[in-house]
Amino acid sequence: MDELRIYYSHNPITYTLNKLIAQQNTNIPSQQITARGIKVEGAISVMDDGVWNIERTVTFLKTLLSINPLQKQLFHLFLPHTGYLLGKLIKISRKISCYSYVEEGQYSSNKTFEFQSQKEIDCNALLELLKEDNHLAPLGIHEEDVLSLNEINNFFYDCEHPKYRGAYSLSSNAFKGFPNVKRFKIDTPTERKIHFPETILVALSPLFQLLRSHPGHIKEIEANLIHLIQKSKCAQRSRKLVIKVHPQDLLWIEASESFKSFIQSLSNLGKQFHEIEFPDEVDHNVELAFLGFQYYLVIGQSSASIYLEQYVSFDDFEIMDIST
Repeated sequence: MDELRIYYSHNPITYTLNKLIAQQNTNIPSQQITARGIKVEGAISVMDDGVWNIERTVTFLKTLLSINPLQKQLFHLFLPHTGYLLGKLIKISRKISCYSYVEEGQYSSNKTFEFQSQKEIDCNALLELLKEDNHLAPLGIHEEDVLSLNEINNFFYDCEHPKYRGAYSLSSNAFKGFPNVKRFKIDTPTERKIHFPETILVALSPLFQLLRSHPGHIKEIEANLIHLIQKSKCAQRSRKLVIKVHPQDLLWIEASESFKSFIQSLSNLGKQFHEIEFPDEVDHNVELAFLGFQYYLVIGQSSASIYLEQYVSFDDFEIMDIST
């Protein structure tokens, strides 16, 4: 039976890899699902894969079923990991015939064979929600499988399960020891054209948790962050800065006025990422290293550093770890 490929992208590297995979398989039916700020024409947008949240996970499954609700076509999922509730449901769903991993950053190197600590699921609540939405039969899930879901061992990456089809990466360290790994080689001079000369892209790691941990020091944190950016090696070369807020923080902007004000204060440094007009040939969703900025500054721990180290000259990027 034919399979429909589902490419799920929740950050720049997964989007970039899924795009490369799809370009090499244009004759195979597919649908793209995106999350966390990735917006693409023709793609279906979700908040995330649900993590351990039952309602959000069922919403993701509902999205899957909306793609071809009346067809018997099976799904082949291309996704970052199977570490949470969705991963367990993928393994018991007969509608989902197989899955392939796409590299998502550091986890793809340091969590490959690691047992994922799991949250106890309220299986009865999950079953009721699946029954309420009439999802059991379309997903090919039996009630007894749902009720025994907590017995399923949970790994962030599981290459030993019968549904595992393969893995895709850009980094040599990703998925080490896994069978059937395809590594893409990027022609850097072709892919990384400088479209924004003398311009620094400042990529911020999630800041909301930092501010929530130190609620009485928001102004101090704001001043220190601005000082770090202005005094960075890259900023000394040019004052043309573009600020890219982490997708997780974009959600908190709507939930907290003080945090929204904090993010707006960074606009004094330069334009926000969403304000930039990209040339038609530039896909603004791809991994940062290929976006066409001349310099890069990464604040905090970020997987972006992996790809900057591979594709950008050492003199043209800087990483500042603010966790210490």
